[in-house]
Amino acid sequence: MVALRSRRLEGIFGARLDAVSHTQVAALVTNAVTESYDLDFKEEVYGRSDKSKRDLAGDVAALANTSGGVLVLGVAEDNQARAMAAPEVVLDNAEQDRIRQIVSELVHPTPVIDVIQVESPKRPGHGFLLIAVPRSPMAPHAVKVDIGLRYPRRYGTTTTYLSEAQVASAYRDRFAGFQDRFADLARLEAQLIDRLDVSDRPDLRHSDARTRPGWRLRPQQQHLDDPRVRTDSGGGTMRS
Repeated sequence: MVALRSRRLEGIFGARLDAVSHTQVAALVTNAVTESYDLDFKEEVYGRSDKSKRDLAGDVAALANTSGGVLVLGVAEDNQARAMAAPEVVLDNAEQDRIRQIVSELVHPTPVIDVIQVESPKRPGHGFLLIAVPRSPMAPHAVKVDIGLRYPRRYGTTTTYLSEAQVASAYRDRFAGFQDRFADLARLEAQLIDRLDVSDRPDLRHSDARTRPGWRLRPQQQHLDDPRVRTDSGGGTMRS
């Protein structure tokens, strides 16, 4: 299963990204689909020069830092960023591995990506290569350039770079997101354990989970008439 889910992109392709057919990708040209913040066309696979590798890393990081999206290799664009031809690319597992390795080496932290082969039914070994990048909770992702780091993002159909202030704000958002997820998990854990019937399990009545720092159980209405339940001074509920 592909990590990226996008109603917009699935509407454009006509299917989930892991189920897209050759005909559906080729239809990008027929329909003159335009590049956007989440869709980028590449006529060829990325080259082997250092610049080409940085281009790949920058394109992936920019999508991860913005809203996610897809790089479509094997589709050429015109001067108005519309799909105009489908020359396709050679498909092989070695190229997929090379893409993953470049991203792993040059993008920090490494984002989640899926590399999908869409083979031509008429030309075995040729077709389209889709690089699907979901929006990342680990943003901002930096690209290593020489001894420094740059933080790309998508701006319409182009790639720009975050300013120092924008980088700082992105890091604050990342850490705030972590705190929110930890709080959500703690609330979910509390709700689940509060609903466990431990009346016949004395070994669980005083579980360590109930006495962890920060542990709170909110009294539930369905417990009010339960003689086995009392409310502790901290606002939680405990079974007798």
